[in-house]
Amino acid sequence: MHPIRFLLAGMTLCVMAFALAFGPSTSVTAQSPAPAWVPADTGARIMRADRLDDRMVDLVIQSPGVGIQKVRLLLPAGYESGAGGHWPVLYLLHGSMDDYTSWTRETDVEDLTADLPILVVMPAAGKWGWYTDWWEPSECGGLLWETFHVTELRQLLERNWQAGDERAVAGVSMGGFGAMSYAGRHPDLFKAAASFSGMLDLSDSNLGSGDAIWGPKGTVDDTRQAHDPVALAPALREATLYVSYGSGDPGSVDDAEASLDQREQWLAGTSEAFVTRLSELGIPVTVDAYDAGEHDWSYWERSLQEALPQLLEALGA
Repeated sequence: MHPIRFLLAGMTLCVMAFALAFGPSTSVTAQSPAPAWVPADTGARIMRADRLDDRMVDLVIQSPGVGIQKVRLLLPAGYESGAGGHWPVLYLLHGSMDDYTSWTRETDVEDLTADLPILVVMPAAGKWGWYTDWWEPSECGGLLWETFHVTELRQLLERNWQAGDERAVAGVSMGGFGAMSYAGRHPDLFKAAASFSGMLDLSDSNLGSGDAIWGPKGTVDDTRQAHDPVALAPALREATLYVSYGSGDPGSVDDAEASLDQREQWLAGTSEAFVTRLSELGIPVTVDAYDAGEHDWSYWERSLQEALPQLLEALGA
């Protein structure tokens, strides 16, 4: 893999910006003292834990690769700090131009998981982070997101928040890509993956920053293909898989005056390419191609409700 070329001055500006953005919370009901928390192997550490309600906790984490970031947790039913035992983990990944609050802001995930014995983890991933350790990071453009999620955050949760080694991952849009890419790149870590309107085929990607993320197409060490869910499909043979997407045509929950959503139409094509590749390999996948439907949380909330039983079964929960 091409060496990551950090722009040190840019990194300093990024960290300063993150520090300003994530100052003291005004909605905190309780905070946990930092000294007791065990850091990750890279030195990533939990700076603060803000308890928002009985189950919801926002972690403020300092990472060498992504600066200061937030991660939202929904604690399992029956969770007790410092108690023995470990909990299965469900990661929920957000889409581009969104953040770690999106799942609790846009869906009923808190109520949906209220009585479930799982730890729900919703990490920040940058506006355009693409769940990747970037080929050529620029000032705040993209950094070591995969390392942050798969190594640092996992270790911090296991060492400090009773996270177990049974994991599932789901995501919307950019997060749908992240879910399948992470599951394919780390099949030993994830038992299940779900994509809701995700970009699942990088071969025809027209992302403007694609070269900075994965490197130029056709390079000797083509990191684009190494993250492409279609190319990674053979590694998903043992995972429980769920894929949903709409056609882009206005559906029942869309505005009466809505027109074709070309973004969802394009992403549907990438999802179809991924599903076709799984079929060629004889790998089972549950598919909800719900025809009419735009790129919208109304459909993704429904997809989460439908996918959750399969994810829980894979987790043994």
